[in-house]
Amino acid sequence: MNYYVDICFRLINFFSLGALFVYGFWKYVLPTVYLQLQEADAQDEELLSKQSILEADYTELDESILRDEKVTQELHEKILLWSASINSTVHARSEEKKRVIRKLEVDRVAQENSKALLKLQKEVARDAIIDSQKELQSRFKDIDEQKKYIDTILMFMKESS
Repeated sequence: MNYYVDICFRLINFFSLGALFVYGFWKYVLPTVYLQLQEADAQDEELLSKQSILEADYTELDESILRDEKVTQELHEKILLWSASINSTVHARSEEKKRVIRKLEVDRVAQENSKALLKLQKEVARDAIIDSQKELQSRFKDIDEQKKYIDTILMFMKESS
């Protein structure tokens, strides 16, 4: 019988120690572990939230970079187009300037030739008049005949010029 009592007390001691251990575990260890698990879960959620925010920022930055690259490419194309247009305009204006300068040079030469021709015509007319007066004086001794002949020559010269 002693043997059964001994086993009974051992079982009672075992269960009481187990109950004490379970009570201590539930009372002191489990709440601390539970708080640590809750804090770890909260940190995990916070990190996941930060990760999703960072991923959204990363996506937004990628899109912004793509937009900026597209705008940069468009601006580069516009600059090339404007540069070509400016070069074309500069070339056209340069050609126009050369054409105007050539025209002005031709006009100046024509004007100088016209002045020289007028001067020459005046000199020729003056010389012709003087020569014809001398010839008339020698040919015609009569003054009325001289004037009539001079008038005819002057009329002819006016009509031909």
